[in-house]
Amino acid sequence: MRQGTEFQVDLNLLAENFRLLKTFAPKNEVIFMVKANAYGHGVIEVSEFASNELGIKRLGVASLGEAIYLKERSKTKADIWVFSDTEITNSEVNHSYVGLGIIPVISSKRLLLFYLNSPELHAAPIVLKFDTGMNRLGIPYSEIDEILELLKKHNRSEVLHIMTHFASSFLKLKKGDKTHQQYEKFLNIKKKFDKAGIVYKESSCANSGAIEQKFSIEETHIRPGLMMYGPRSVGSFKKEDALWSGQNISSLKTTVLKVKNIKRGMPVGYGGHVCHSDGVLIFLPVGYGDGILTYYSGLKLEHKGHVGQVLGRVNMDLIAVFFEGLSEKDFKEGEEFVLWSHSQDDVVEFANQVKSIPYQVFTAITHRVPKRFKYQ
Repeated sequence: MRQGTEFQVDLNLLAENFRLLKTFAPKNEVIFMVKANAYGHGVIEVSEFASNELGIKRLGVASLGEAIYLKERSKTKADIWVFSDTEITNSEVNHSYVGLGIIPVISSKRLLLFYLNSPELHAAPIVLKFDTGMNRLGIPYSEIDEILELLKKHNRSEVLHIMTHFASSFLKLKKGDKTHQQYEKFLNIKKKFDKAGIVYKESSCANSGAIEQKFSIEETHIRPGLMMYGPRSVGSFKKEDALWSGQNISSLKTTVLKVKNIKRGMPVGYGGHVCHSDGVLIFLPVGYGDGILTYYSGLKLEHKGHVGQVLGRVNMDLIAVFFEGLSEKDFKEGEEFVLWSHSQDDVVEFANQVKSIPYQVFTAITHRVPKRFKYQ
């Protein structure tokens, strides 16, 4: 574990983001996505807070392993839905989907057949995901009639939930665009259910980008992910297009390990990167062993009103930040250095600079960096 470095997770800000979310979609129930360790923020703590303090009734994860971990180790009261696993075995049915009450999101005809033919699941709720154009997971749109016939054949006149996933809702919506086309297909799926006499009790389409644009919130549920953790989806690269004003629930802070004057032409670190000007180096005890990846070289960071740049190769255990024209007297060893704050612009700009996305920046932070949770 690192000393003097911490990934602070402020659950008060998660509550504020949730309140803001409800102004975008006041009538919708929420399926809160906590996959990938709650986007790197700590799945146990975030899930318990979301369930027990915010009243969120459903949590979404990617894998059965994530769901079992959450069910067995947390005190969350929420239902756990598995969105990405495409295999279910008999042992998993008995232990997890029946014994632990975990609910799979069914995204193929083969998986639905297994589900319908399993005696243990004869009364279990059915959640179906349809592919309306993302061409990833989901029952193909062309198979909707076959799916309805299968449900009839097995005397399943009701399903709990139907859904689809938008591929491009992070782009500003325009009439006739891909997101509208996907939604039209989903509306047609709903009509086919109605015509077949099979009831769907709930439905959802809207991920973060769609919620930010208040699109498809006519459905009963929404599925926020990134926005609940702070960063926006719409306007990630053009701030003027931003619609979401949530705050990062996390901040990443460290302390200055060493301050060193440097002259133009001097080599620095692995590979002997040649410094291009006179200035000062600040060495920070974070590197790719902590989730500050090698391609973050060149990243610009602000400290005490000055803008520095990560110089040379990122080391497993540290980085060097160069400030041109400054000297050792301008900084102190042991002082706090913030890599990103609770402002969503901080981590969005961080991600844009390294040609990544906030999701990847968050999830890259490793267990070496202590998490400190704040809630009052």
